Amino acid sequence: MIIREHKLYKLKSIFILFLSLSPLTFLGIYISNTITMFDQMVEFTYLTEPDPTTFLTSNYSRFAEMAQFLDERYENYHIPLNFSTSTIFTDGNCTNISQYAYSDNGAQWTGLAVTGYVFKYIAAVNENNATLKKDALRVVRKLLHGMSMMLAVPNGGLGPNYTGILARGWANPENKDIAQWYFDENDQHHNGTGIYSDWRWRCYTSLDEYSGFYSGLALILKYVKEPDVQQLATLMIDQLANYMINTNFLGIDWHGGPTGVDQKSRAFMSGSWVCLLLKMASLALPEKYEKYYYRYAADEFYAFWSKEGGAQESVSNYYAFAFGTHVQFALILLEEDPNLHHLYLKRYLNNMWKFTKNHRNAFYNTIYLTLTDNANENTLLERDVEDQLMRYDLWHIPDRYNGHAEIPPDYVPVDNVDKLFDFFQNTPYGSIYRPIFSEAKQDKIFFQKPLTCEYMNGDIFIWECNPFSPQEQRINPAYELPGFSFTCVYWMGRALGFIKPNGIRELF
Repeated sequence: MIIREHKLYKLKSIFILFLSLSPLTFLGIYISNTITMFDQMVEFTYLTEPDPTTFLTSNYSRFAEMAQFLDERYENYHIPLNFSTSTIFTDGNCTNISQYAYSDNGAQWTGLAVTGYVFKYIAAVNENNATLKKDALRVVRKLLHGMSMMLAVPNGGLGPNYTGILARGWANPENKDIAQWYFDENDQHHNGTGIYSDWRWRCYTSLDEYSGFYSGLALILKYVKEPDVQQLATLMIDQLANYMINTNFLGIDWHGGPTGVDQKSRAFMSGSWVCLLLKMASLALPEKYEKYYYRYAADEFYAFWSKEGGAQESVSNYYAFAFGTHVQFALILLEEDPNLHHLYLKRYLNNMWKFTKNHRNAFYNTIYLTLTDNANENTLLERDVEDQLMRYDLWHIPDRYNGHAEIPPDYVPVDNVDKLFDFFQNTPYGSIYRPIFSEAKQDKIFFQKPLTCEYMNGDIFIWECNPFSPQEQRINPAYELPGFSFTCVYWMGRALGFIKPNGIRELF
């Protein structure tokens, strides 16, 4: 079954005609003008390309050393329960663990780490490197196990015969000494189900957690063809897809009611989530789920509405770019039908990529190179990625709270952002749009160009942080982050082939 895009345009044309003949016409014009104003307010974020004369020389041998160091630290200190966490040490030497800093984001951060290790696996295959492949597979298996327990613990087991509630994280009683947080009295911590009734899990799972979980699982399904890995991934996908279809794609919590997560398309956007889940399921179990995939992708128009994000997120909710892009990335990689693939790619290029293409964001840039087959051709973008990775070495190796470099005076604030906030506070319609910018503070500074990463604090995933706003120094040398801010991007670039195993980039 192939979607025909002209049918969707026909539907859109009918909708526009209806608006033109209705009392909503003037409201539509007003909304259109307001959206244009939003674009003008944040146009500084996507109009100016980086200056290649400022790029540092790419040292691939140093990159390989950094990746090896961070991968070893990650496996030894950041996945005690096989899902990602930051770690606090007793001192700045970071050899004796004080505690693990578990967070709300176990599923999301694990999915991002999985992305790095899957591409490490691809790089190993491409380079015929058996040792590298073994290392990557070992960690992929660990992380897939950790993710599987995010389904097993809340529901009592794995597979379609169990419900599909998703945990943010979990802990077993045998590891209570290293996961005490999950056993503390907390309204988000609950006992598991069935044989896991004395285990603990963290609930109220948000959409960002689903993004990492779905995307990481999708990449494993597509690329890691080891039989045991495929068997476990298929079991998890079957459980998720079966349950989410039954709940009408609502997130459900321990009490049997909704969490607030609703993955259905809304406002003619956000169709990627359902499409990604059902595309995974249709590949893993086509006889069971292919009909559902095409029902939602074609009949319900979710493929046409697979747009994510908006220009306003450059000054509010910037982190949403990261998990929306991750979902689109996985969906486009999975889709093999040329018509659907073209449609998904076009939606990504006209939305998420348009809004972020000049953000100096190594994660987004490498995703673009992967999806457009421009690796080894788009030299400016490749060098931009490599420049950011070189700058990462200046302040974030090791990956700890060591603060950031002083921001130089050539970073000039944007003046007219005040007009945006004045609109919210002092116009009749401003309050309608204010929730879209709920995390943007009126006194916040926005620069005319993005900060490179040495001017940003270390973060569990630095590429989700807004590069247009300054950050207060965050200093705690005993607090170590998982390091996949570097390794996720590095292994993607290495798998594409523009980042080499060793040497120096000699030419621009």
